[in-house]
Amino acid sequence: LGVVVSPFMEAAHFEAGGQGYDVWHLYGLRPFADNAAMSKLQRELPARVARWVKADIAYCFDDGPARNCMSCLGFVLRALYPGGGDYPAMPRDFSRTVNPARYTPNDLLLYMTGMLGLPNRQARLQRLSRLALTADLREDLEVLVRAMGIDESIPVLSAQKRAAVSRGGSSPKKL
Repeated sequence: LGVVVSPFMEAAHFEAGGQGYDVWHLYGLRPFADNAAMSKLQRELPARVARWVKADIAYCFDDGPARNCMSCLGFVLRALYPGGGDYPAMPRDFSRTVNPARYTPNDLLLYMTGMLGLPNRQARLQRLSRLALTADLREDLEVLVRAMGIDESIPVLSAQKRAAVSRGGSSPKKL
C-alpha cells in the first residue's frame, strides 16, 4: 500500500492488500525540545511526507540504498531529519546503535530521551529518574539503559563518515 494517511489509532488490526496487519503505538514523544524546531517541523512536515506518498514508496523491513522501499523507522527518520537525497541527515550526536548493521526504534527512543549523549549507565539512570514519563516508557527505557555497557561512551561519527552513511556508502550503519 505504501503510505496511507488515517486517523490516529492506539491499536488496531486491519486488512490491506489481502494481508492482515496489527498496528499499535507505544509512546507519543515530542521529537524536538525547543518550540522553534517544533514549529518548523509542523510547517514542513506535509511537504516532507508528500514526497514519499507521491512516489508510492512500498514498505519493507530492511530499506537501504539499493531498494525502492522504506521501513516505518526509515520513514520517521526521513521526516524528522531530511537529507539532501533519499536518506536522512542524522544529527551528529545520533551516532550509536544497538545493532551495528542499522538504526532501530530503540536507538531513536534513547536519542530522543537524551540517553545517547550521557557517558555511562549511572548518568543515564539519573536522567531517567528526573524525566516525567509514563510507567511503560520508563520501564522500557530502563531495560534499554541497563542493556548498554556500564561505562559505555558514545562515539561521535566524523563528518566524512556521516556523509558516507547518508550517501549509503560503506559504513557499519545502514539507514
